[in-house]
Amino acid sequence: MVALQILVLYVKVRILMDQLALIIFMYYFELFDLTPTFFPSPELLKKKYYELSKTNHPDRFTQANSTEQLHALSLTTDINKAYKTLSDKDELVAYILKEKELLVENEKFELPSDFLMLIMELNEQLNDNQPSPSNNTPINNLLNTIYEPVKEIMENFKENSTTKEELLQIKVYYFKKKYVQRLLTQNSG
Repeated sequence: MVALQILVLYVKVRILMDQLALIIFMYYFELFDLTPTFFPSPELLKKKYYELSKTNHPDRFTQANSTEQLHALSLTTDINKAYKTLSDKDELVAYILKEKELLVENEKFELPSDFLMLIMELNEQLNDNQPSPSNNTPINNLLNTIYEPVKEIMENFKENSTTKEELLQIKVYYFKKKYVQRLLTQNSG
């Protein structure tokens, strides 16, 4: 019976925390005490992750009351999700765009037709050759080409001064990159 009450309480706490995370802009950055950026320092991320994990690990709260135990469990879950998201460049771009309400889960984004034509030509070129690492050079060149227009925006990202239009350019880059990465994966196999 107590276990069921704890589970119910845990679910309620998770729902409230999920709602709160939607309200608090850049919650993962705040959790790690970092300034929002597309390029967090991997060393600093790892250091903060270990500090937070050590301080908030549920094993440290075995003698605490059930509310504190649930809070520690929930916070540890958030710490792990935050670290995973902030450490992965693509997940981080998606996270920031979602936080800015410019990206929705499973969005079907329409890429520009000139880009799709370029991909089609590249795909045909790759299909004419056997898959090999040397065939990835044109794909890697394309990745560099699509990054170039947003490079400065991403490097100089400021939470309150980067415009919606600039973030929308990053969104286009994000979807183009995902598309090209699929092509890279297909070519590698």
